[in-house]
Amino acid sequence: MNRRIGIALIIFGASMLIWTSFTPAPKEKKPMMPDNDSSIRVSVKKKTTMNWMPYLGTVLVAGGLVLVITGKRSDQE
Repeated sequence: MNRRIGIALIIFGASMLIWTSFTPAPKEKKPMMPDNDSSIRVSVKKKTTMNWMPYLGTVLVAGGLVLVITGKRSDQE
């Protein structure tokens, strides 16, 4: 079980080292100037960039390696 979690952490941490940011493009509906009783709704794409620190990926890879190594040792005993 620890090996699987360790492998998942290694993969996730390596992907965080390769891609250091993520840009989702959510659609927001905002009303424009109301015209009497009706209002017009327009879809607006707002770009926000989510950044994470590269050392977090390094910590995840290191933790995954520890879990994989300790998982191999416990399997051999």
